[in-house]
Amino acid sequence: MINLNYSDKIQDIKKLIGIWSKRLLTTLGKITVVKSILLPKLTHLFISLPNPPIKIVKDLEQMFYRYIWNGKTDRIARKTLIQDYNEGGLRMIHLDSFIKSMKLTWIRRIITSNANWINLYEIITSTGNRNSFSFGSDFFYQLSLTTKNEFWKSTLHDLCYFVRILRIEKCDVEKESLWYNPNITVNGKSIFYPQWHEQGVRTISDLYNDRGTIMSYNEFCLAYEFYPMITQFYGIRNAIYYTWNYTRNGIDKTSLPLCPKYIKEILNNTKGSKNIYNILIQTIKKKPSKPG
Repeated sequence: MINLNYSDKIQDIKKLIGIWSKRLLTTLGKITVVKSILLPKLTHLFISLPNPPIKIVKDLEQMFYRYIWNGKTDRIARKTLIQDYNEGGLRMIHLDSFIKSMKLTWIRRIITSNANWINLYEIITSTGNRNSFSFGSDFFYQLSLTTKNEFWKSTLHDLCYFVRILRIEKCDVEKESLWYNPNITVNGKSIFYPQWHEQGVRTISDLYNDRGTIMSYNEFCLAYEFYPMITQFYGIRNAIYYTWNYTRNGIDKTSLPLCPKYIKEILNNTKGSKNIYNILIQTIKKKPSKPG
């Protein structure tokens, strides 16, 4: 079904490439044609359908690059061509990142809108509410595996990828979710303790007092009025120290509300997906390093 939706658009693009190939344009001019004339033929499909198969993405990229280089071997590496001008690139579109950025605009809609269709999302994914967007990437990975709807499966998978590639700076650590976070693991696995979550323990900041120093077990119990297993408390604390060693010396607590970095970045633009796309492009240059 997805292939059928794309087949007509691909034929339209081939015809347009045939027309524009007759014009003597610079490389930059051809990239402009790709971005302003060819790509818009597909944008609606990218945003409203499940992600296209890898083969379609690769075929489209091949068509675009064959047009840019007149059917010859690429003269500039593709990883370079997609970068900004000040980094030696020409801002050629990276199709996979563009598709992901389109899908992630749906997360912004879910968070900021009160439209009735959001209830359908909650039913399809069995999330029940929008509080799940305070969780770490492992939550969205697991949800993508259990969600049968192909559109939301694609969207959740892309969200998981986006959360994982974000570099967490020192100023972002206190906002990191404790739950389903692959950077906070006990026995090699991310964790979720429902009772802790119900008591309002959601982020790293919640384990620190107002002075910015981590609470003792007794201090934590008094603050949240419940008594979890002491092994859980020290397991989480040690997991945080392992990933972000400097948190042993305390953190700089900010005013509420605490918003995970991935939500902040997704909400950064009220329209479009430029900010999300730029973040995705940055990861293509080099692999993200270990946080902290």
